[in-house]
Amino acid sequence: MNGFTLPSDAATWGNSLSTHWFANVASTRTQGLDITATYPTELSPTIGRIDWDVGINLNRTRLTHQSAAADGTPLLTAQSIAYITTAYPRSKMIWGGRFTSSDGKWTVGVHEIRWGQTTSELTDYTGATNSSSVSAYSFTQFHNTPKFVTNLDITYRVMPQLSFTLGANNLFNALPSRVPDSNRYLGVPQYYMSTSQLGINGGFYYLKADVRF
Repeated sequence: MNGFTLPSDAATWGNSLSTHWFANVASTRTQGLDITATYPTELSPTIGRIDWDVGINLNRTRLTHQSAAADGTPLLTAQSIAYITTAYPRSKMIWGGRFTSSDGKWTVGVHEIRWGQTTSELTDYTGATNSSSVSAYSFTQFHNTPKFVTNLDITYRVMPQLSFTLGANNLFNALPSRVPDSNRYLGVPQYYMSTSQLGINGGFYYLKADVRF
């Protein structure tokens, strides 16, 4: 048998010793659809044009089978099933456009992104500092509600070799949904990043120069 011999004092390690193994415990089925479209609008020879675009992604993952232990207990908990089936948004939509002036000096891009909801099963904690889980099967269903993100960039080309861009990713500083107090380990994490559609840094604003030689 392959392995290693534990030190003689291993029994005193308490919870510091754990093992992990892979098991083929479930079967899933994922279905999805992607749609993209673009459309140009000529405003006038003296004003410019707008190039519109839209993209939609729809997906769904379902659990079709899960294995059970010898006593008939399912091997997957509600938390594990949520990680597999609802931890990622079932939809993502992007729509917007880019205006280009007729003289090529100005470009303005605006896009709105909608992330669908994610759902997870969060561990319930107890104690004065939320330091202990209630049980291995005690969870609270948590929804990261749909999120909207606006991206904007405005570019002015001073000359063919030089342009400046003022922009923002996540213009209105959208953030993930906050985790309930009873599901924050040690009372610390405000957000549950494993199933969050967004990062926790909020808006990103920038000014850049593009120089071509």
